[in-house]
Amino acid sequence: MAYTYPIDPKAMFEDRRGQFIGFGVPAADVAKLEGAITDMWANAPGGWVYEWSALARRYLSEGQHYLASLAYGCAKFPCLADQAKAAALDEHPSQPAGDNADDDPGDEAVSTEA
Repeated sequence: MAYTYPIDPKAMFEDRRGQFIGFGVPAADVAKLEGAITDMWANAPGGWVYEWSALARRYLSEGQHYLASLAYGCAKFPCLADQAKAAALDEHPSQPAGDNADDDPGDEAVSTEA
């Protein structure tokens, strides 16, 4: 069963933009997503999980595994409301850290298992 609640994606970016950039997502990519995302819950163009996951796949295709991990982490945000966000979480820990130049040298892959 899906769990959603009323939330404006523009307000979410206003609140969390600095956090996404502070984590390491390039500001230009955050700005593009902010312009593209119009719905927090849709798994279709304009949807939060859809757009963040597309960015993660782009990073993967470029060999930027650390950035892909960040983007998948953002895709599941703000909660595991549905299958699409759970799928983003499933992709998140599979992206290894430390195998390319854009990786934060102190990072290691993180397990989501308790």
